[in-house]
Amino acid sequence: MLNVIGALGVGFVLGRRGWLGKAAAWAGPAGTAGVALLLFLMGAKIGSDAELRQGLATLGLEAAVYAVAAVAGSLAAVKVLERALLVFPAARGERAPTRAGGRVVPADPLPPVPEGEKRDKGMICLVTATLALGLAGGYLGLMPAGYARQADALIAGALALLVFAVGVDLGQKHDTLQEFATLGLRALLVPAGVAVGSMVGTMLAGLLLGLKWNEGAAIGAGFGWYSLSGVLISQLHSVRLGTLAFLSNVLRESLSIVILPWVYRYLGTLAAVAPGGATTMDVTLPVIVKVAGEEAGLVAFASGFILTLLAPILVPLLV
Repeated sequence: MLNVIGALGVGFVLGRRGWLGKAAAWAGPAGTAGVALLLFLMGAKIGSDAELRQGLATLGLEAAVYAVAAVAGSLAAVKVLERALLVFPAARGERAPTRAGGRVVPADPLPPVPEGEKRDKGMICLVTATLALGLAGGYLGLMPAGYARQADALIAGALALLVFAVGVDLGQKHDTLQEFATLGLRALLVPAGVAVGSMVGTMLAGLLLGLKWNEGAAIGAGFGWYSLSGVLISQLHSVRLGTLAFLSNVLRESLSIVILPWVYRYLGTLAAVAPGGATTMDVTLPVIVKVAGEEAGLVAFASGFILTLLAPILVPLLV
């Protein structure tokens, strides 16, 4: 986590100060290329790891239910907060309504954003194609020998470079920080909504699938941090529940990336932050910035950071 924060901070300072000169103009394209590289490496890791493939085959369907439940719960909770607090526009192309005399007064719509349509479609194609290519390459044995053992290091390196590019891009957007400051403590309610929604969603799914309420909630409390939740639950409860937590959080991360363009398009800015959970401070952060813009990226990083701190506390308490 520290290397991600460091890379983002260094990139932000360099972009803010303008010390990169003309090279800073490459931050946007570098971020897009980095997203593609990271998704390919992640897909190849899953495809080339026999244990992961076996787990997906035996528990994949049940894990997928928990992943969908966590994402759906997060979206529902954040939308409730958004409507109640009027933090962001409800959907792209609309201004947030204002309150006058105790009633909600709709604001004038913003002009259409045709470039956003192209950006959405481009990101959908990018995330789907690169993830599929990585999965196929790993499964068919097209990756270099020993890739599965080195995948974590490669992904960490690609992620650091990617987040650095995001930091540079954010640092150049001076107005974004001013907009974020105007949100105040309301923006901190986003991770609260994601946390509650994730755990309630997986708790309800667990009750339907025969788990105790706390077991289902523990799966959601990983917030997409699959390595932590899988290991902790395996040690504190059982290997089966730990495997379910691991797979469901892996699938949550992948599902979040794939659906993000649609979520932003139809549900709005805050909703785009919700599906990724803790991963919005690292893996899914660049995708959020590319799809929903720098404003959402700042909220996403803060939300992911808080959820990353909460996960190792909540998971042991629940199991």
